[in-house]
Amino acid sequence: MTEGILNFETLKQIVGNSKEEMASFYELFKEQTGLDIQEFNQYIQEKNYTEISKIAHKLKSSYGSIGSQSGYEVLATLEKASKENEDFGNIESLYAKFLGIQMKILSEFENYIKT
Repeated sequence: MTEGILNFETLKQIVGNSKEEMASFYELFKEQTGLDIQEFNQYIQEKNYTEISKIAHKLKSSYGSIGSQSGYEVLATLEKASKENEDFGNIESLYAKFLGIQMKILSEFENYIKT
C-alpha cells in the first residue's frame, strides 16, 4: 500500500484484524464520507467559507483517526485556508486534491478487503 494515503496498521488497531470487520468499517466510512462530501460540494458551490472550514475540520478528524496522513494534512490546510478567506481558487484546488485522496483511499480499502 502507498504510505501516506491509508495506514492499515492504524486501522487494524481501531477496527480489528478480520476482513469482515474491515469490510464493515469500509462500508460505514464510504457511506459517511460520501454524505459529508455531498455537503462539501454544496459549500464549495456556494463559496461558503464558514461551512467549508467546519466540514474540513470534521473530516480532518476522521482521516487522522484512520491513519491517512495526506488526507489529514490537505484537510487541515483547507480548513485553515477557508478560515482565513484565502483566494477561492486555492480552496478549490485543495478540495480537488482531497477528492483525489478520497478516491485512492476507497480504492486501497477495496483492494485490501479483496486480498
